[in-house]
Amino acid sequence: MIECYSLITILSIIVGGVASLALWYWSGRRPPKKT
Repeated sequence: MIECYSLITILSIIVGGVASLALWYWSGRRPPKKT
């Protein structure tokens, strides 16, 4: 139970970090256009 919860927490942190880094990298390469 604890291991499963820990795995979910770690996975969530990894996904969040990757998504954040990808978004920052994409935003840096292609700045969002103001509509």
